[in-house]
Amino acid sequence: MVSLLQLDRILYECSCSEWAPLCRLFYCRHCSILRCPACTANEIDCTFCGTCLENVPVGEARVRKNRCTNCYQCPICSSTLSAHNSGEAIYLSCSTCKWSTFESDIQQQATAGNWKVHENPYEADLNSVLEQMKQYELNEKAQRDILKRRSNVVGSRLTDRFGLQQMYQKRKQALEKPTWLAPEKEPVTELNELSDEHITECLDLSKCPSLESRIKQPLAGDTECRPIRMPLKGRRVLRCTHCTHNLSKLEYSPSSIVFKIQYFARTYVPEIRLWQETKLGVGGVSSVFISVVNESVAKADVTLIYVQLANASLLQVVILANNDESCLECETPVVEFTLPAHDENSDQSSHSISSMTPGDDTIVLRKRNRVGLKLNVKVVENREVNILSLILKWKNELTSMTSDKGKDWRETRVKVVLGKS
Repeated sequence: MVSLLQLDRILYECSCSEWAPLCRLFYCRHCSILRCPACTANEIDCTFCGTCLENVPVGEARVRKNRCTNCYQCPICSSTLSAHNSGEAIYLSCSTCKWSTFESDIQQQATAGNWKVHENPYEADLNSVLEQMKQYELNEKAQRDILKRRSNVVGSRLTDRFGLQQMYQKRKQALEKPTWLAPEKEPVTELNELSDEHITECLDLSKCPSLESRIKQPLAGDTECRPIRMPLKGRRVLRCTHCTHNLSKLEYSPSSIVFKIQYFARTYVPEIRLWQETKLGVGGVSSVFISVVNESVAKADVTLIYVQLANASLLQVVILANNDESCLECETPVVEFTLPAHDENSDQSSHSISSMTPGDDTIVLRKRNRVGLKLNVKVVENREVNILSLILKWKNELTSMTSDKGKDWRETRVKVVLGKS
């Protein structure tokens, strides 16, 4: 089918008026509306190592600088390094580019973990600045608290019977403005010019690391490369920005690929696909073959409406006509049918799909949870891109979390890009 490799040929309208393919949309059952990645909140659920599949808490990952202490990657090609025993000690080697720790300043060691990495020479200064900023934060927080709740108790009237004097002293110390103890660094305004020795010096390119290797280890400088600790990965959680409910969430185990919560729009909204490429001619009537698939586990009632139909609501026609980029006229204004539920264990035989459309050749295929439609369109004006605008209405029992609202009709606008005429 055309939509398998060209997803942008069929676009659905999100609740935020953005257009996206159905496979990139989510359906919030609490709000009963479509959600695109732009109107969802992306959060990190847990962090883990992609090599050893070890779950790391967020606090511990922050201390480790989002690196795994047991797995290492090659500084040349970023492949996973494997540990080998040379009889006396252990060394690391890469099976892709054949790099090993013998080419670094740390050749072997007794254990397979805790290999030395390049340390930041300014780490002590940065830590002192961080601690100083935390003191400023505590001071500002104490000042805000003292303004919110003023106490009439004077320090001389407090006693240590209930530990109030100690609390008062801590509050008093927090309110005192801290002195700057971190070392100050003066900015460098002038740089030394390159001498002729640096320009005319010949370098052995076979021994010089590549630019990508230098970027991976910015603290290495002119020293030799060392094994790089494997960066941790994060599992994301998508939430609805309106009701803050989860739309997509995986299982806690990193080795599992099963979704714990999955509200993908494709499993709740009927999917429209292009059956075959359509050749349009100006002034003539052309046939557009589309298929509608129900991937939901519940029976769905579907109605397709051409947007310029007169029996649609007046406000709906005005809004869609102003934003419509199409120059097509559809001679099949309304199509109504019912699709059975999706069943993976069912055979390939056809199922009966009840059609409420007047007797014509609109429905040309009935097979399981799929129906093939033939729409007759007429090109009024020759344009670069022809877009057929439809209103998709559907109703099933899974569109809402409550049973009462699940039987209501839901609708969205769909654009079918048919190409040049």
